[in-house]
Amino acid sequence: MNKSWRHVLAAAGFAALIVPSTVHAALAEFSWMGRFGSGSIVYDRGANDAAAQDGRGSFRDSIVIFQVGGIRLPYGSDSIVLQGTGGSILSRDIVTPCNYFQNCESSSVTFLLGHSRANDPLSYRLTLGLPFALDALDQIPINAQGTLPPYRDGTEVTGVIRNEFNSPSGNFLALGYGAAIRHRWLSIASPVPEPATWAFFGLGAGVLWGSRRRMALR
Repeated sequence: MNKSWRHVLAAAGFAALIVPSTVHAALAEFSWMGRFGSGSIVYDRGANDAAAQDGRGSFRDSIVIFQVGGIRLPYGSDSIVLQGTGGSILSRDIVTPCNYFQNCESSSVTFLLGHSRANDPLSYRLTLGLPFALDALDQIPINAQGTLPPYRDGTEVTGVIRNEFNSPSGNFLALGYGAAIRHRWLSIASPVPEPATWAFFGLGAGVLWGSRRRMALR
């Protein structure tokens, strides 16, 4: 390899380090604990919204990891705990009349748990009923305190686990009256180099080191 090409590779390697390819992560956790069940869903709030309509969201492959549990409906001793990775989120605003003078805002958010496959009997979804509207990104509102927006007296956040393909496994109540709910940021990671970038940088650094070593031996 001639000297000019060695210098080009070395310069490219260092340029890759200075201007790295980026991987952005804006992770959040929706978690709860109550007498009916408990759970935690970590998801990427930076995922693209595939739904074009305002008030509706479709965030494919945005769930990172989940663990959810609930009791069988109607109420009984049987329970379910689901753990896994992957999944998508669907959301929509709902406007319903709550008295003669005004409409009340609410919303529905469905977590499709796991990587769904047709006819897979172990694919479940958790659907939340929220007594407030979605935010401007068509997602559950989030703040630095990890609390949900205030909502009307007599209303609650509810959550039901269902089998996505309607198997006879039944439905399970995950959230209900009195559940302690937290919705918080986990991290907003700064841009980091991807593995290919580090490999390219290593190649350039190696070429430059070899070039300097040969020059020293002369």
